Amino acid sequence: MQEIRGSRSYRSHNTGRRHYDLSTLREAKPPLVSGAEPSIEEKHQRINPPHKLPTFTRKTLLWSGAVLICAAIAIGGYKLLFAKSNQNSSISEAAYQQFLSQQQYVNFPVYYPASLPAGYTLNPDSISSQGGTYSFALKSPTGTDLVTIEQARPPVLERVTKTKSVSNSIGTAYIANLNGQQAGMAISDKTLVTISGTNAGAEQLTQIIQALKPLK
Repeated sequence: MQEIRGSRSYRSHNTGRRHYDLSTLREAKPPLVSGAEPSIEEKHQRINPPHKLPTFTRKTLLWSGAVLICAAIAIGGYKLLFAKSNQNSSISEAAYQQFLSQQQYVNFPVYYPASLPAGYTLNPDSISSQGGTYSFALKSPTGTDLVTIEQARPPVLERVTKTKSVSNSIGTAYIANLNGQQAGMAISDKTLVTISGTNAGAEQLTQIIQALKPLK
């Protein structure tokens, strides 16, 4: 009879035969076989490996935040600069006082550019009154000199060819052909305003007419 490994044995005194205690047998484990078939779970992990999220270091996050802040500042600064460049600007106090000082030499209401159209400049030295007229000069963004001449409204207005009406705070205003070139004209009850300049465009003339307000 073959001996069973892992069991205790003893010999009977009566029969002389060897007996085995099977309760001490250990549970047999399947041998590890090289190249064994992988389980279904192992196959699934090989085909669909777990997704690994990218690891961001503190330094990377700080750099990303700094870039976003710089971009926001740049965009905000550009918008602010663009907005300011498209806004009307008030004339200086010195220019305003010059308008007031010249008003005393005429006997009709005077109009002045309370706010300059975007890109326009006013030369305070151009503000003057002589021979019953009141005048000043503006320079457009393109460099065109535009001269405004104000005088008492004549009893009979000169006939001109009107090309465009202009809304304004003075009275009747329009763009017209005057002495062979475009000019802006605004007429109140007591004042006639004429704006002209070499190669002056209708848009430039309109902007100045709409900027004029009564001088008080």
